[in-house]
Amino acid sequence: MKLSFNVVAIFLVGGLGCASVAEAGDERPIVVVFNVEVKNVRLSKGFLDGLADYLSSRLTESGAYQVVPRDQVKQRLVQQKKGSYKECYDQSCQIEIGKELAAEKTLSTKVIKLGNRCTVTLTFYDLKKSTTESAATQHGQCGENKVIESVDKALAKLFGDDVDLPPAADDTPASTSTDDKNYKRALNKAWRKLARSVRKGTTEEKLEKYQEFLAEYPEDNPYAGKVQKAVDALETKLEKQEEAKRKAEEKKAALEAKRQRAKEVKEAYNRAKSGKGSASEKLAAWEKFLADYPDKNPYLKTAKRKITSLEPQAEKEEARSKAEAEERERLARIEAERKAAEERERLARIEAERKAAEEKARRESDVKQPGW
Repeated sequence: MKLSFNVVAIFLVGGLGCASVAEAGDERPIVVVFNVEVKNVRLSKGFLDGLADYLSSRLTESGAYQVVPRDQVKQRLVQQKKGSYKECYDQSCQIEIGKELAAEKTLSTKVIKLGNRCTVTLTFYDLKKSTTESAATQHGQCGENKVIESVDKALAKLFGDDVDLPPAADDTPASTSTDDKNYKRALNKAWRKLARSVRKGTTEEKLEKYQEFLAEYPEDNPYAGKVQKAVDALETKLEKQEEAKRKAEEKKAALEAKRQRAKEVKEAYNRAKSGKGSASEKLAAWEKFLADYPDKNPYLKTAKRKITSLEPQAEKEEARSKAEAEERERLARIEAERKAAEERERLARIEAERKAAEEKARRESDVKQPGW
């Protein structure tokens, strides 16, 4: 859950009314300090306002910077039609406002909850160079006083020996007693609402409600332990449900695969059973059926019996086919020899006729010659 309190920026110097703050000849850099953004943690608006004032005071105490009053910043935002402080949170807006106020630097602050700890991030931006001059982070607890301690440590890291920051005072800004009462009142109200709402709904819905309650009230929450136990129990329940669902889906998929295979086996069996043709062709069909489905096949014995009964028939068919083929070859040879003999006889007749014709012609020629 994200709560962004982009409260109006507090500027240490610059822009509107700058002449009323900076004295002539004062060479101290003009810095803009923006209020705090928070993420995933609930901090009151009063505390955030006080923390921004505290940051301004700490930097002012160093003597290194000048400070522009908050009302002057607000006036500039109104003139720019920003509408509210919340609208000047992103860096581009901060740079724009900082330059309009003739500032040289800006300081932005974030408090982000990660796990059960809060990280304070300070970023010092140089407007003239358009670069981040320095940054510092500090991890700590998420209580208001602990956040202030993290801010002090982050400030010390950010400026190091460059700026002589005075020691932090013992009295740190905190929410007023009214804020504390309001927080506790809201906490108790939220607890009663939670107790009613989780009586119904799905496991996921209950878990989400418990988690939202812990995120809304992470500190000073007397119900946190009980709620966390409920969260752990629900998450365990969901994990078991997911595991059971996964196993059920796997079982269903396996069953469907078995059914599909059984269907394929039956179809293949019916094809082999209804096969037509010679015994050899039927035998080949049953052998293919066994080869395709060698195990988990309810028709194995039937197929083997079919093969056993068809093998002798197939052998006889093969022998008969072989004999028929040999007979056809023998007849073909006889026919070829007959034709060859006829062809030889025909050629012999032609040759005899040719020789007879030659002999006749020779005799006739001899008769016609004189002296005979």
